[in-house]
Amino acid sequence: RERLTEYAVLKSLGFRPRHLIFLITGESLVIALLGGALGVVWTYPAVSLFGKKLENFFPMLRVEGETYLACLFIAMAVGVAAALFPAWRASTLRIAEGLRRIG
Repeated sequence: RERLTEYAVLKSLGFRPRHLIFLITGESLVIALLGGALGVVWTYPAVSLFGKKLENFFPMLRVEGETYLACLFIAMAVGVAAALFPAWRASTLRIAEGLRRIG
């Protein structure tokens, strides 16, 4: 809702609905994948630290490569899911309706 005016301006400049969909989905994917990558990067030191501290309870504490890939895939799926409604809303927005909103 906060960016409807921006999308209306882009539409008035000639951006088509598919351009807005790609723009919104791309932005959402970048944010989600950066968060997922940051989580994957911090997982290795966390597992190493906890593995040393809790080796009596969890002697084989480690994370497989497939788990890292699954985490990135899930982050990508969350990014796409988070972009669905805003992209649909921006693509169906009328320019006058979007420019009428202030604040």
